[in-house]
Amino acid sequence: MPTSIALDVLRRNFTECSVDRLIDEASGQKLVAVCCDAGAPFILKLVELPTASSTAGQLPSDEVGRRLAREIGLLDTCASEHLPRSGPLAPGIRTIDGADFFYYSEEYIPGRNVRLEIQEDGTLATADVALMGIHVADALSTLWGLRVVHRDVKPANIVHDVQHGRFVLIDPGYALALAEPSITRLGMVVGTAPYYSPEHLDITNRRRIDVRADLYCLGVVMYEALTGEHPYFRPAMTWEETCGHVLHTQPAPPPVTDETASQLGAVIMRLLQKAPHLRYRSPRLVAEALQPLLGA
Repeated sequence: MPTSIALDVLRRNFTECSVDRLIDEASGQKLVAVCCDAGAPFILKLVELPTASSTAGQLPSDEVGRRLAREIGLLDTCASEHLPRSGPLAPGIRTIDGADFFYYSEEYIPGRNVRLEIQEDGTLATADVALMGIHVADALSTLWGLRVVHRDVKPANIVHDVQHGRFVLIDPGYALALAEPSITRLGMVVGTAPYYSPEHLDITNRRRIDVRADLYCLGVVMYEALTGEHPYFRPAMTWEETCGHVLHTQPAPPPVTDETASQLGAVIMRLLQKAPHLRYRSPRLVAEALQPLLGA
C-alpha cells in the first residue's frame, strides 16, 4: 500500500470532489477511495511515486508508470458495459504530506466483488455463474480486440453489479498489450498465483500468450463460484506447490445436481484444460455455450 493517508487528508487535498470513504479491498500499490461529483459516485485511485517524478509532472518511465499509463489508456478506450470506464477527475500528480501520488478516476461499480460473495454466501446460483461467464467473456473479447490480455482474472477483480444485472471485470493493471513493448521485467511473473494459467508460468514465451490464458482463469473463477472451493488451491500451499498444481493438476468436475449444472460443469472443465488448444478458441464461443443455461 502507499504511504498511509487518513480520510481527512484526502478530503483536504481533493476539494474538487466529495471523498466519501476508503476501500479496504485496494489491491497492489493502489489506495482506493469512493468519491462523489455532483452527487454521482466514482472511484479515485492513488499510487505513490518516487519524489523525482513530480518534477516534470509526468508519470515515470519505469514499470509502475508504464502500467498506469496502459491502465488509463484501456479505461479511455474500451467500450463495454462489463469493463469500467474513466471517471470525471482527470489524471494527475499531487503532493500529499510530502509524498508524490499519481491519481486517476474510474467508474464506480456498485455491489460486491465475487470473492466477497463466495466468502459471505458460499456459492453463486448456477444462473449467476453462467451470467458471470458471459459478461466476463464479453469484457475479455473487448480487450482481445485490442490485442490485450488481462492476466489477472480472479474473483476479487469481478464485481457483481446487482443493481444493473451485470458483472464487471476491473483492474487491468497487469494487462499485456501484445502490440506494445513488454513492461514486465525479464523472469518476473505477474498476476495472482492461484489464478495463473499454465501459460503465465512460461516466461520464455510470454509474448505468445493470448486470450485463452484469460479464459482458463475465468474457468477457475467459475469453478470456485459454483462449488465454493478453488479447483486445487488451498491456503496452506506454497507458491511452488500452487504453480505445480497450475501446471499439472486436473481438478475433479464440479458436482452434478441437475442437467443445467452438468452443462455448466462441462463448459468449466473445457476452460480448465492445460493446453490452450483444448479450450474454447475465443470468448465469443464461451458466451455462446453459456447462453442457453440462462433460461434453464
